[in-house]
Amino acid sequence: FADKPEERIPMIGDSDVMSVLEDNKIDATGKKNNTINLQQALDNIPDNKILYFPPGTYLTGPLTLRGNIYLAAGAKIQGTIDPEAYRTESIEKSLLSFDKTTGAKLFGCGV
Repeated sequence: FADKPEERIPMIGDSDVMSVLEDNKIDATGKKNNTINLQQALDNIPDNKILYFPPGTYLTGPLTLRGNIYLAAGAKIQGTIDPEAYRTESIEKSLLSFDKTTGAKLFGCGV
């Protein structure tokens, strides 16, 4: 089954959209681990905003999502190959998880 077409595609410049690249010191080439800066950006999404990931590769360890995240076509969240990044004292973490949020979503044509 094909996904239905997106009804509204968020765009940079929309009043409710903020780019993950804006003021976050995030690398979109896939060469630098962005875990800390990406998590800070995710933690600071205002309730009425969408955090927009433009095309690029975002290398990261585990992230906790707390808001609306849009992955544009060509945007890829790439998990680090370092297994230690996914371990804590008591649990193993997944790459992406939602926590302490209601109505948040991850959407778009990215991967």
